[in-house]
Amino acid sequence: MSELDSLVQQICEAKGLKKEDILEKITAKKKELSDLVSDVGAAHIIANELDVELDSAPIEQSRLKLHDVMEGMNSVNLFGRVKAVFDARSFEKDGKKGRVGSFEVFDDTADLRIVLWGDQVSLLDKLRKNDIVRVKSAYTRPGLNSLEVHLGNRGSLEINPEDAPDDLPEAASNLKKIAKLTSAESSLDLVARIVDVSDVRTFTRSDGSTGKVASLTVGDSTGTVRVTLWDSKTELTSSFSSGNIIRIENAYTREGLNGTEIHLGWSSRVTRTDAKLPPITEFKQVPVKTPISSLKEGDFNKSLRACIVDVSETALVYDFCPTCNKRAQDGSCMVCGEITPVKVMIANAQLDDGSGVIRAVFYRSQAEKFLGLSADNAFKSLESEGRQDFFHRIKDTILGKEMVFTGNAKYNSFSDSLEFVVREISPVHPVEEAELILEDLKQGS
Repeated sequence: MSELDSLVQQICEAKGLKKEDILEKITAKKKELSDLVSDVGAAHIIANELDVELDSAPIEQSRLKLHDVMEGMNSVNLFGRVKAVFDARSFEKDGKKGRVGSFEVFDDTADLRIVLWGDQVSLLDKLRKNDIVRVKSAYTRPGLNSLEVHLGNRGSLEINPEDAPDDLPEAASNLKKIAKLTSAESSLDLVARIVDVSDVRTFTRSDGSTGKVASLTVGDSTGTVRVTLWDSKTELTSSFSSGNIIRIENAYTREGLNGTEIHLGWSSRVTRTDAKLPPITEFKQVPVKTPISSLKEGDFNKSLRACIVDVSETALVYDFCPTCNKRAQDGSCMVCGEITPVKVMIANAQLDDGSGVIRAVFYRSQAEKFLGLSADNAFKSLESEGRQDFFHRIKDTILGKEMVFTGNAKYNSFSDSLEFVVREISPVHPVEEAELILEDLKQGS
């Protein structure tokens, strides 16, 4: 017996109708819906309209494709592949507290959100992207942006059942290594070890509401990156600690002051994983001394002994928000609203070590250390001296100096070239350099 025949037979037996009558109703329903549903989907809708509860025992025969799920159904049985799992949230209504959570599934026809309530929310902890789920005896409700399937008290959920269909497509993977991140990633997945967890800071937005921000520093075998957490996502700082290995799903990236940063949106998720990664000590390794000519995109924690041969005379001091560290303009931050901005210095220079030349970028404290004055003083000097005289004085002071610069190499798409983001500046120590050279000679002999 075909899937359609099984459904028609159940409706006929429940209502005492003839098969021809049901088939006519199915044809009319498809026409009413502009043929947007299949015969099977229309049969499910007819069953719901006639208040017929379909037998869920032969689940394989009553399986719905996701595009056949329509508003008003109250006995939905379907299979789907997990595309994303969203954070659960607590709420209070009429003096009663509850929890609600959801995840998104898809098949070869459509995407659909599945909503869980109460104790069922704990099932979200067991779900992973690309799991196959079977939903039984659920019902549909219109959601904020699209139709939703709610599990309800009668509904049930099975994860990776043995009889799962083999025709469900898999979710596209966007699993990246840190060194390969760009500032325009979306739907990003990352497996990394937590190196550091920041404190949670609170701030007041322009509308008077209170916001929260925190961050994680995470690393893999290719480098480290900052993960920015906003509002409810800051609760992750109490759930994870330094050394934990985590999987980040559905994140996105932005360009921050110190390079590319990962940000977590409302659909992002962080879970623990047993993946194999280097110990945390390797993410705090001693910088590797490297000639400029050997640098390549993604090189992390490299040390250059180089001479300063030029300083860029481009914009030097900017207004930044003291709370979220984003660029501000005219006393206003796009995130926090009206603020009292702080001055932040960004400097650019050309470094030469004899093997090559590279553009180096210095942010905040490193820019102040590089130029030998604070951002506030630099702003005042630019105002009083003028740009040309200010940079002439700066260049007289630092051009030709040889120093040790530690940082990361990255590709700048705007300039279409490699650049070096400086994280630390230190003087050259001739005695230590000589000792290292002697040690290298001994090992080579």
